[in-house]
Amino acid sequence: ALIGAVYRIHGLSAVHQWLTPHWQCSAAAVLSDPHRANCKSALQEWSQGQGLGLPNYTCEEMSQRHGDPRRFRCTVSSPPQVEAEGWGGSRRDAEQQAARAALDQLAGI
Repeated sequence: ALIGAVYRIHGLSAVHQWLTPHWQCSAAAVLSDPHRANCKSALQEWSQGQGLGLPNYTCEEMSQRHGDPRRFRCTVSSPPQVEAEGWGGSRRDAEQQAARAALDQLAGI
């Protein structure tokens, strides 16, 4: 709505002038670390790039309470010795957290 209001009052050039610096900053951040928001994908690419196949994820529901940030527990493993754990309010969140922990492990090696 805000972009529409700026466009309606000041025109398209005002929208470009206002948003372009923000988009350039966001694009630079994404390009510098394209997997920042998707650690599971980054771990999979690393694992396959090493010829190790896909990481193995195991998830279990620890709570049935909606909104519980520790509702799901997920572990991920990948040969030779990568094993990590993550928690989340959904299976996807728990898998992402486990993959992030695994990538952090790999960065420390």
